Amino acid sequence: MKRNAISAVAVTMFSLAVAGQAQAVDVLKNGSFESNNATSPTWTNIFHVQGTTNQINNWTFQTDNGKWLIKASNFYNLGSPSHGDFFLNVTGLDQHAQQARFHISQTFAVVSGETYTVYYDLARRPGSDDDVEITIKAGGVENVHTAASLGEGSDNPASYQTFSFQFVAVGGTATIEILGPTLLNDVGFYLDNIRVDGMAVPEPASLALMGLGGMLLMRRRRD
Repeated sequence: MKRNAISAVAVTMFSLAVAGQAQAVDVLKNGSFESNNATSPTWTNIFHVQGTTNQINNWTFQTDNGKWLIKASNFYNLGSPSHGDFFLNVTGLDQHAQQARFHISQTFAVVSGETYTVYYDLARRPGSDDDVEITIKAGGVENVHTAASLGEGSDNPASYQTFSFQFVAVGGTATIEILGPTLLNDVGFYLDNIRVDGMAVPEPASLALMGLGGMLLMRRRRD
């Protein structure tokens, strides 16, 4: 009876730990840009974000080319979020000070050999040139969208479409990158709700649970 009880406990512990790790979760942080320290400028709820001020938490600006983080019910009624209150207006090069291409990234933990799926909501801002492009890439795979491929676009509500692609993790981390248009002064795209679904790196408690369950199973077999 005692051996059967040990076996049952061991199997339950091991199964719970494995099941918890097998479920796909969003391994990206702040994919809807809700966590930020943006402060309101002259235009209510339209924020100029860049690498040194008005940062978007968890995201790294590869260039100091700031673009627009926009909140719902903004001054010019530009666009709308697909999730939460904030979204990005990814625009082209600025005629004045901003000559570098918009480029932000986030590095996150992955399990090598596992498949991850990137999701994001993208819309054309009305007035964008047909051939302007935005690039979303992760794990050696990239999606490139032209404004023309997204239809005419609309402002409020924005005409979001959800896109996805997959990559297989190599090593313990992966990086997602967003690269904006290279055309001068193009009004660009609305971007929101970025997610990366896949296996999370096991937490220490889960690893301990799996290890203890395995030890109990081994003890049961020896007995």
